[in-house]
Amino acid sequence: MFKRVSNLLALSLLLAGASTSAAFAQESGSAAIGGSVLVTKHANKAAHAWNQGDYATARDEFTKCIGYDSNNPEFYQGVAEACEKTKEYTRVVGALDKLFSLAPDKKKFYEYDYGVALYNTNNYEAAIPHLKAALATADITPPPFKPLEVKLEDLDGGSGGSTKIAPDPAGNAKPGTTTVAPTGATKLYDEDKIGVDSKTGDADMGRELMTYDNAIRSEAIVIAEYEGYEKSDSIRYNAPPKANFHMVELLKGPPFNRALPITYSFHVPAASEPPANWKFDEKTMMPEKGSKWILFIEFAVPEHGAYKTYYGSYGRQPATETNLDKLDRLLESHNMKYLQK
Repeated sequence: MFKRVSNLLALSLLLAGASTSAAFAQESGSAAIGGSVLVTKHANKAAHAWNQGDYATARDEFTKCIGYDSNNPEFYQGVAEACEKTKEYTRVVGALDKLFSLAPDKKKFYEYDYGVALYNTNNYEAAIPHLKAALATADITPPPFKPLEVKLEDLDGGSGGSTKIAPDPAGNAKPGTTTVAPTGATKLYDEDKIGVDSKTGDADMGRELMTYDNAIRSEAIVIAEYEGYEKSDSIRYNAPPKANFHMVELLKGPPFNRALPITYSFHVPAASEPPANWKFDEKTMMPEKGSKWILFIEFAVPEHGAYKTYYGSYGRQPATETNLDKLDRLLESHNMKYLQK
């Protein structure tokens, strides 16, 4: 008790004395997002939402950007800034951890924010050194964080036409447009749907989303072994349990702890209505202990203590030789393989 009280007293003094603001402007939107039209589209949405004060949408759009480009520090910076506004301090800590690993030079601008986030997640001892470090740079006034929007025509060759993001069903561009997304033959779909739950329950929409081509845009992909689940009397069709996995291999994404708690969804979002007389049955609905699975983790930040898999239950795929071979070929073809192993 005395130790915790002393930590709180120290923190209160540091919080009162630290006046630096953790903000760092993106000098050039086009440089920050690397010229990719699809990433630029979501980065523009994030910038617009931020400038409108819609921080939850900005957070989601920056997170989508990470799904396409998990090595760009600007997107983790955007998530950290937005989550600080929405007071999601666990996500602030996760985003800043990744930001510091990718861009150590930015750490000096975020010591205070990192310390405050740690404090608000009850990591008092860990917060103190960062808050002390912030005091040393309290006289630095960095520019405000202001993500920039980029004109899409600047990235598609200045065609002057509108940029067509979704593929035309016939694979043909309409007059006056520039097709920048893959055609239907590539089996890649409208990226607006990636990571977004279907509101209509339309079966065709669900089929579009349930492809490895889309699943590999998850922020992290791991091979993991199932260990068990947290038993409860309140497990329902739309209230799944937390399942415990042990990571065997990281194929894509930031560093993870070997222990991987997963929200064990029983269905995909397009099938949110439970079947008649549905009842949880451990023997038929939970995997065999020791079985290995490919987990497509949509966002590498847990929600309520567990990670969510891509498009609900589809984000868990058996780690068979056939599935692993298909996944390896896709990751290789998209230059995503072993990004952060």
